[in-house]
Amino acid sequence: MGWPAANCLPHTPEYAPMAPRHHRPLLLAALALWLGGMSPARATEPNNTPITATILPGGQTIVNDDLNGSLGRPDTILGLYDPAYSTLMDSDDNSSPMGNGFASQLLGVPVRSNGSAYFRVTGSPDATFVSNHMQAGQYSVQFDVRDPLGELVAEKSFTEFESVSPLSLDNIWMNPSAVPAGFASWAGFTVDVTVNNVVGPGTGDSLDFFVFTDFEPFQEVTATITDAEFDALIAIYDNITLVTSSVGGPPTLVGQADAAGNFRVGVTGLGDDGFAGAHALVGAYTLEVLPVPEPASMILLAIGGLGFAAWSVRRRRTSATRR
Repeated sequence: MGWPAANCLPHTPEYAPMAPRHHRPLLLAALALWLGGMSPARATEPNNTPITATILPGGQTIVNDDLNGSLGRPDTILGLYDPAYSTLMDSDDNSSPMGNGFASQLLGVPVRSNGSAYFRVTGSPDATFVSNHMQAGQYSVQFDVRDPLGELVAEKSFTEFESVSPLSLDNIWMNPSAVPAGFASWAGFTVDVTVNNVVGPGTGDSLDFFVFTDFEPFQEVTATITDAEFDALIAIYDNITLVTSSVGGPPTLVGQADAAGNFRVGVTGLGDDGFAGAHALVGAYTLEVLPVPEPASMILLAIGGLGFAAWSVRRRRTSATRR
């Protein structure tokens, strides 16, 4: 065995060249691709708040998880009643354009002469409003008051947040009030009552948060949902504060790691712009986070790739010669 030339150093650990720290996540990702792809990590549950986020080890840039926003979304039935709640005059099961298709709506309900209207909410299949159901969860009720010409009266319209429990009924109403300015009476006024049964995070896993680590402080990073079984949104967080999200666009964002080299990302379903978990979507997804390559990093990767390719060709030729 011959010794290396005098001006060459053996490739022992103490002499092996090290990539700068800010190149390492990119190099690790590239190495994983050379070796057949990085294995995605799985979330550590619960991770539905920024405080309980799954913290991934350095170099781990891909994670698989799933969301289930369908749990805790009550299937409601809305009824119109007299002021004494003794007579059911009209009802609806699933006509609401809001929620997950199992919320209720009544349109054009005449307002009483004193400006009031009375309603009751129960859970399916309790169509007779005798509290015979097992539905549970939060919902909202939107009251849109309209004048005799059908124009919205904003000062009389409002939204309430309620919850329904098994074997129970909710009474909701518009209190008597003064006639809107410019009108002599409530004659001809109506109210549209709309239930939204997708309010808040529900009781399932409707939000996920992750912390990707070991980036260079303030390094530019890209987060992308590369595969999903539902329409996803992602957001970049600064500790617990939402910095930016992919609202209205594809689930890809560019942000910066923090001073410690950590990059925080949240995942929710389309429509949940405030990242409150208010959606009913279900499915698996893959989230990938990678540093934005700097020119020096690109050159380093190119040299490394060429070197690897040359080594592979040389090795094949050597093997062929030996045969």
